[in-house]
Amino acid sequence: LKKIFGENLKNFKYLGQTKGKFATHDFSFYLGGVNQFAQITEKGGKLLTLSAGGGEASSSIDYEQAKAIALKFASSCGFNNLEVVWSDEKEGEAYFNLAPVVKSVTLYPDLVKIKVDKGAGIVTGFEASTYYTNHTSRNISPAVISSEQAKNKIENGYNIQTAKLCLAPLDYNREVLCYEFKCNHMGSIYY
Repeated sequence: LKKIFGENLKNFKYLGQTKGKFATHDFSFYLGGVNQFAQITEKGGKLLTLSAGGGEASSSIDYEQAKAIALKFASSCGFNNLEVVWSDEKEGEAYFNLAPVVKSVTLYPDLVKIKVDKGAGIVTGFEASTYYTNHTSRNISPAVISSEQAKNKIENGYNIQTAKLCLAPLDYNREVLCYEFKCNHMGSIYY
């Protein structure tokens, strides 16, 4: 935790172990004016989850600053080459889903989720269990159809803004390569 947060941890307490899908060592501490709870994996010493009590519903930083904080935090936890694939802002907090991008393919099964308190300018939520469960080296075959062929499957009336290849999770630990289109339809965004 000190590698990630530095020496600024106050009231640092070891809370014991959790034995579940991941065996973890659990800690509480005070950082940036907020009580935090963290789980570090027993195997590998990786941050698995982080959660904190709610801060103020105010914003002293903007979206771009919150995004930079989230990406820097992910990097400090050893996650590189992640891109923001979804984000939202609500009541002084910014939420980011990050995923690795390999050879221009977004790997959705390997999501990392981060919450930034925009009032304190710190990370107050982190979850990487899907990343640790799914992340592996993959041999991704080339797409069988072109982006243009996939685009022709989109109903009329959807204004396509972006198109990209992604790996999407299916049931029973299966994955499928597909095209993701971000579209505007009647004032709403659809994927």
